[in-house]
Amino acid sequence: MSCNKCNEVFRLESSAAKLYWMSEVDELTQKSKIFLKKLGFEVYENGGIHYIELPDAKLFFEENIDAILSTFNSLESEDIRLHIQNKETEFNFASILGAKTLQRYTNLIEDKEFF
Repeated sequence: MSCNKCNEVFRLESSAAKLYWMSEVDELTQKSKIFLKKLGFEVYENGGIHYIELPDAKLFFEENIDAILSTFNSLESEDIRLHIQNKETEFNFASILGAKTLQRYTNLIEDKEFF
């Protein structure tokens, strides 16, 4: 059985991006929206999916890792799916299917020395 953290290694770029924040649980969607607003971000909506605009996607996770970990438990982090859209890509159905869990991003930041 493979390690969950090693299942899929991906890069988190230091670039401007839109961060789409998705969940199928309405309460978790609202909790996420409140969390992002508390961090000082304006929350936008595209087709019912919330997103924020980031000057640096990687820095967002590095600066907010403690807040993320203290706000969302592991079950919530597995339910929340994120998609980072840079200038070269569009947000579409494939973006939703390819979205990674919040847990994957927190694992990547927590274990950045390893990866």
